[in-house]
Amino acid sequence: MKNEKIGFVGLGGMGSGVVKNLVAKSNCPVTVFDLDGGKVEAAVKVGAERGKSVRDIAASSTVFAICVTTAEVVQKLSLGPNGALAAMKKGSVFLDHTTVSPDHVDVMNAACVEQGILYAEAPMTRTPMHAERGEVNVLFGGEEELLERLRPVFDAYAENIFHVGPVGHATRIKLIHNYIAFANVASWCEGFALAAREGLDMSKVISIISAAGGKSGMMDLYGESTLKRDFAPHMSLSNAQKDVRYYAEWIEKAGLPDSTDRRLATDLVVEGHRSTRSFSPAAEVAASRSSRCQTTRWGKGISMPSRSKRALIRWRISRCAWTTTPRSLPASMRLPTSCARDGGSRPVVAATARSRWCRARGPPRSPRWPAITCRTRSRSTGAIAPR
Repeated sequence: MKNEKIGFVGLGGMGSGVVKNLVAKSNCPVTVFDLDGGKVEAAVKVGAERGKSVRDIAASSTVFAICVTTAEVVQKLSLGPNGALAAMKKGSVFLDHTTVSPDHVDVMNAACVEQGILYAEAPMTRTPMHAERGEVNVLFGGEEELLERLRPVFDAYAENIFHVGPVGHATRIKLIHNYIAFANVASWCEGFALAAREGLDMSKVISIISAAGGKSGMMDLYGESTLKRDFAPHMSLSNAQKDVRYYAEWIEKAGLPDSTDRRLATDLVVEGHRSTRSFSPAAEVAASRSSRCQTTRWGKGISMPSRSKRALIRWRISRCAWTTTPRSLPASMRLPTSCARDGGSRPVVAATARSRWCRARGPPRSPRWPAITCRTRSRSTGAIAPR
């Protein structure tokens, strides 16, 4: 193995575990940086070095790895005269572990080529628990020669390394994977809530689904822990929202037919307290079998509007709200108002399947939904006021 010097920026849920295993298993010096001083201190305690800034780490590293929240953050830290790329040496590697968009991969790859730097597209799957144990999946897009150079690095924290093709393919597969996983969570949360409402034995519900066609990785991740009322977060809702936004932009740019199924894909919206909430509240609410949950938290809102599968559908998690859809969607597809409890401050997981009817007439006003207060959201300030 070439004696690489690794710089790592981003010590979030995945990054912290990756760095821990890099220090323990790679035999390479690892320098870290994060805005959270506590996370940096934790990394230093396991053997990493503290970096002064992103630019300083980039200048001294042969492999500069970044694992942050969004593509926009990666570009802000990397591009421009004061960015990481401007400080990196020719022949060094820019290792992008962030889940980003296909357009971002094109931008970063072109910028790296211009600087004589090797761009390594390597999003990861699985959870922070797997990162802690050194068992993530790495999806690599790029040349075989670059993969072989980085393989000893990946081996320190990855159980599986997939060479999926040229640059750009890894991110595309990751976005498809995440969309399917999120849709799966939305569907079984609804099913769990209905099963609980009808008094079914939840242990049997989960075991039977897991033994048949409904079995999935997300069910394995959340099913048994739901029964145990273990709602430890695995992924923030803000990150899920970001991934679905990238997926929505990509699928629209790809020009797929304007069908109900595509609108379901582009309108899966995940919102919540930024970086502090995960899918766990969904499992928590769905798992609760108490009468209080059934009558006050879910009310009769669990009943789906009966017009058709094309009607606007919202899965309401905890004290949820009607919210506007992302501005990245076409204007004709956005909801004009936000109808929220508590000013929309509670976490929301919403999946919508739209038709021309619901675009023209707005959210269905079924008497089976609990009363809510309609509010409008200011585009300039984001403030919510009574309509």
